[in-house]
Amino acid sequence: MKSVEIEKELEEHRLTRHRNWAKLVNKLKKQWDIRLDEILSQHGYTDFKPGYMPFLMNIDPEGITNNDLSKKFAVSKQATSKILNELIELRYITEEPHGEDGRSTIIYLTDNGKKFVIEAKHCMQIVHAEYRKLLGKKEYDNMIDNIIKIIDYNEQRTGPASC
Repeated sequence: MKSVEIEKELEEHRLTRHRNWAKLVNKLKKQWDIRLDEILSQHGYTDFKPGYMPFLMNIDPEGITNNDLSKKFAVSKQATSKILNELIELRYITEEPHGEDGRSTIIYLTDNGKKFVIEAKHCMQIVHAEYRKLLGKKEYDNMIDNIIKIIDYNEQRTGPASC
Protein backbone atom coordinates (compact mmCIF):
# COMPACT_ATOMS: atom_id res chain seq x y z
CA MET A 1 0.00 0.00 0.00
CA LYS A 2 1.33 3.42 -0.94
CA SER A 3 1.81 6.19 1.58
CA VAL A 4 -1.06 8.23 0.09
CA GLU A 5 -3.41 5.24 0.32
CA ILE A 6 -2.37 4.61 3.91
CA GLU A 7 -3.04 8.25 4.84
CA LYS A 8 -6.42 8.09 3.10
CA GLU A 9 -7.35 4.89 4.99
CA LEU A 10 -6.27 6.41 8.30
CA GLU A 11 -8.30 9.56 7.65
CA GLU A 12 -11.34 7.45 6.78
CA HIS A 13 -10.84 5.51 10.01
CA ARG A 14 -10.59 8.74 12.01
CA LEU A 15 -13.84 10.03 10.52
CA THR A 16 -15.79 6.81 11.15
CA ARG A 17 -14.37 5.44 14.42
CA HIS A 18 -17.22 7.01 16.41
CA ARG A 19 -19.44 4.39 14.70
CA ASN A 20 -17.20 1.42 15.51
CA TRP A 21 -19.49 -1.44 16.60
CA ALA A 22 -17.19 -2.90 19.28
CA LYS A 23 -16.46 0.52 20.73
CA LEU A 24 -20.18 1.39 20.83
CA VAL A 25 -21.18 -1.89 22.49
CA ASN A 26 -18.41 -1.52 25.07
CA LYS A 27 -19.35 2.10 25.81
CA LEU A 28 -23.05 1.27 26.10
CA LYS A 29 -22.29 -1.58 28.52
CA LYS A 30 -20.27 0.79 30.72
CA GLN A 31 -23.05 3.39 30.60
CA TRP A 32 -25.63 0.71 31.40
CA ASP A 33 -23.63 -0.39 34.46
CA ILE A 34 -23.25 3.20 35.69
CA ARG A 35 -26.96 3.99 35.25
CA LEU A 36 -28.07 0.74 36.86
CA ASP A 37 -25.67 1.34 39.76
CA GLU A 38 -27.22 4.81 40.25
CA ILE A 39 -30.72 3.38 40.42
CA LEU A 40 -29.70 0.48 42.68
CA SER A 41 -27.99 2.97 45.02
CA GLN A 42 -31.20 5.01 45.14
CA HIS A 43 -32.95 1.80 46.22
CA GLY A 44 -30.47 1.23 49.04
CA TYR A 45 -27.99 -1.10 47.35
CA THR A 46 -24.84 0.91 48.00
CA ASP A 47 -22.63 -2.15 48.61
CA PHE A 48 -23.22 -3.60 45.17
CA LYS A 49 -20.66 -3.95 42.36
CA PRO A 50 -21.78 -4.30 38.71
CA GLY A 51 -19.67 -7.47 38.44
CA TYR A 52 -22.03 -9.20 40.88
CA MET A 53 -25.04 -8.77 38.62
CA PRO A 54 -24.50 -11.61 36.12
CA PHE A 55 -23.84 -14.07 38.93
CA LEU A 56 -26.91 -13.20 40.98
CA MET A 57 -29.21 -12.94 37.98
CA ASN A 58 -28.28 -16.48 36.87
CA ILE A 59 -28.96 -18.39 40.08
CA ASP A 60 -32.20 -20.32 39.66
CA PRO A 61 -34.38 -21.40 42.61
CA GLU A 62 -32.93 -24.93 42.40
CA GLY A 63 -29.43 -23.45 42.67
CA ILE A 64 -26.39 -23.69 40.42
CA THR A 65 -22.94 -25.12 40.99
CA ASN A 66 -19.95 -22.85 41.34
CA ASN A 67 -18.36 -24.72 38.43
CA ASP A 68 -21.36 -24.07 36.17
CA LEU A 69 -21.20 -20.35 37.01
CA SER A 70 -17.50 -20.32 36.11
CA LYS A 71 -18.22 -21.99 32.78
CA LYS A 72 -21.25 -19.83 32.02
CA PHE A 73 -19.20 -16.64 32.23
CA ALA A 74 -15.86 -18.04 31.06
CA VAL A 75 -14.31 -16.88 34.33
CA SER A 76 -11.66 -18.76 36.26
CA LYS A 77 -12.78 -20.78 39.27
CA GLN A 78 -10.60 -18.52 41.44
CA ALA A 79 -12.33 -15.35 40.18
CA THR A 80 -15.74 -16.98 40.60
CA SER A 81 -14.82 -18.06 44.13
CA LYS A 82 -13.75 -14.51 45.02
CA ILE A 83 -17.04 -13.03 43.81
CA LEU A 84 -19.10 -15.76 45.47
CA ASN A 85 -17.30 -15.22 48.78
CA GLU A 86 -18.09 -11.50 48.58
CA LEU A 87 -21.74 -12.30 47.85
CA ILE A 88 -21.84 -14.71 50.80
CA GLU A 89 -20.37 -12.01 53.04
CA LEU A 90 -23.05 -9.58 51.81
CA ARG A 91 -25.67 -12.28 52.51
CA TYR A 92 -26.99 -12.42 48.94
CA ILE A 93 -26.16 -16.11 48.50
CA THR A 94 -25.41 -19.23 50.46
CA GLU A 95 -23.58 -22.36 49.38
CA GLU A 96 -23.95 -26.00 50.27
CA PRO A 97 -21.69 -28.94 49.47
CA HIS A 98 -22.57 -30.75 46.26
CA GLY A 99 -23.91 -34.20 47.10
CA GLU A 100 -22.08 -35.98 44.28
CA ASP A 101 -19.01 -33.82 43.61
CA GLY A 102 -16.86 -32.95 46.59
CA ARG A 103 -14.99 -30.29 44.60
CA SER A 104 -18.18 -28.38 43.85
CA THR A 105 -20.77 -26.44 45.84
CA ILE A 106 -24.34 -25.52 45.02
CA ILE A 107 -25.11 -21.81 45.20
CA TYR A 108 -28.54 -20.58 46.31
CA LEU A 109 -30.01 -17.13 46.68
CA THR A 110 -30.80 -16.11 50.24
CA ASP A 111 -34.04 -14.25 50.96
CA ASN A 112 -31.95 -11.08 50.70
CA GLY A 113 -30.60 -12.27 47.32
CA LYS A 114 -34.08 -13.10 46.04
CA LYS A 115 -35.28 -9.65 47.07
CA PHE A 116 -32.30 -8.12 45.27
CA VAL A 117 -32.95 -10.04 42.03
CA ILE A 118 -36.54 -8.80 41.97
CA GLU A 119 -35.45 -5.24 42.80
CA ALA A 120 -32.69 -5.35 40.16
CA LYS A 121 -35.21 -6.53 37.58
CA HIS A 122 -37.40 -3.53 38.41
CA CYS A 123 -34.39 -1.20 38.20
CA MET A 124 -33.46 -2.62 34.80
CA GLN A 125 -37.04 -2.01 33.67
CA ILE A 126 -36.57 1.67 34.59
CA VAL A 127 -33.55 1.90 32.29
CA HIS A 128 -35.38 0.02 29.52
CA ALA A 129 -38.29 2.47 29.87
CA GLU A 130 -35.89 5.41 29.54
CA TYR A 131 -34.46 3.94 26.33
CA ARG A 132 -37.94 3.09 25.02
CA LYS A 133 -38.98 6.70 25.62
CA LEU A 134 -35.83 7.98 23.89
CA LEU A 135 -36.17 5.77 20.80
CA GLY A 136 -39.87 5.02 20.70
CA LYS A 137 -41.30 1.57 21.39
CA LYS A 138 -41.06 0.28 17.82
CA GLU A 139 -37.49 1.44 17.25
CA TYR A 140 -36.41 0.14 20.67
CA ASP A 141 -38.00 -3.27 20.06
CA ASN A 142 -36.39 -3.40 16.59
CA MET A 143 -33.01 -2.61 18.14
CA ILE A 144 -33.38 -5.47 20.64
CA ASP A 145 -34.55 -7.83 17.88
CA ASN A 146 -31.55 -6.88 15.73
CA ILE A 147 -29.10 -7.42 18.57
CA ILE A 148 -30.62 -10.86 19.14
CA LYS A 149 -30.26 -11.63 15.42
CA ILE A 150 -26.58 -10.67 15.52
CA ILE A 151 -25.99 -12.80 18.63
CA ASP A 152 -27.81 -15.76 17.05
CA TYR A 153 -25.80 -15.34 13.83
CA ASN A 154 -22.52 -15.31 15.76
CA GLU A 155 -23.53 -18.34 17.83
CA GLN A 156 -24.43 -20.28 14.68
CA ARG A 157 -20.94 -19.55 13.36
CA THR A 158 -18.91 -20.14 16.51
CA GLY A 159 -21.18 -21.83 19.04
CA PRO A 160 -22.75 -20.29 22.14
CA ALA A 161 -20.61 -17.66 23.81
CA SER A 162 -20.16 -17.78 27.54
CA CYS A 163 -21.95 -14.82 29.08
